[in-house]
Amino acid sequence: MKWLFVFLVGCYTLMPPESPVMRDLVLHWRVPNAEWLLPFNVTGLERAALMCLQILTLLLASALVRLTGSGDDLVQGLRVLRVPRCSSTRSITRWRCSAAPLEEPVTPTPEPVTRPPPSKSPNNAPPVTRPEPQPVK
Repeated sequence: MKWLFVFLVGCYTLMPPESPVMRDLVLHWRVPNAEWLLPFNVTGLERAALMCLQILTLLLASALVRLTGSGDDLVQGLRVLRVPRCSSTRSITRWRCSAAPLEEPVTPTPEPVTRPPPSKSPNNAPPVTRPEPQPVK
């Protein structure tokens, strides 16, 4: 996790502002013994710190639920939020799903199933070999 946070902070700090219209605070640092000016996006640093804080909050909440409750409290909580089973438990229980399983009963749609309308084009249309103008009828 440490390297993820270092990467996020580095990227957000060294990247330029999102647009020239944005009033991001950018400080320029002159590299000693070189002619380089290295820009530091302070607003980007704030955004990276907020993102790292959000990740830490999510990790701590997940660990708190896992350690204080039974083994499937987190999965049950995600089900209450109506998160599909495959995506809600993939990282928790390491299930592999190729499609969402239909374990709950599926209610039928209220509209009746009907046949498609008949085709209005002729069945045996001859191929056009010599396209010539036809008189209008």
